[in-house]
Amino acid sequence: MPKKRIVAAPPAEAPPTEDDDRTADEQIGGIEEAKARVCNKLELWADCTRRCRRMHRCTGDPVKCFDGWWRAQSWESKMYFRTYIKARAQRGLSAKDAIAEAEAELARMQAEAEQAAAEAAKADAAAQSNRQGADAAAAKAPAREAPMPRVRVL
Repeated sequence: MPKKRIVAAPPAEAPPTEDDDRTADEQIGGIEEAKARVCNKLELWADCTRRCRRMHRCTGDPVKCFDGWWRAQSWESKMYFRTYIKARAQRGLSAKDAIAEAEAELARMQAEAEQAAAEAAKADAAAQSNRQGADAAAAKAPAREAPMPRVRVL
C-alpha cells in the first residue's frame, strides 16, 4: 500500500495595510486563503462535499463554505475562535497563551450564562407563585351568579 503524501499548507500572507499596493483581486485571494484555513481548523470539511471529506481539508470555494457553516457554529465556538484571533493578532500572544486566554474567556462566559439562567429561573418561579396566589384568591372569592340568558322576541 503506498504511503499517504502529506502536503504542507502554503505560508500565510501578512494582513493588508492601508498603504498596500496589492490589487483588489490579490486582497480577495488573501481572504479566501484565510477562510480556507479557518474551515480547515474548524474541520468544516467533515460535513462538506465528498472531495473535501476525502482530502480532509477544504478543496472547494472556501468563502461559500465559511459563510454557510459559520452561522451553524455554536456561540461557544465563535467566541473561542474570536478570542484566540484577538489575542494572537492584537496582543501578539503565543499560540499556547492565546489558547489559555480563549479557554478562560469561554469559562467566564459560560459561568455568566449559567448565572443568568439561574436568575431567570428564579424570576420565573416568583412569577409562577404570584400567579398561583392570584388563582387561590380568585377561588376564595364568592362566585357570581350566572346572568340570565337573553331572549329575543320576534
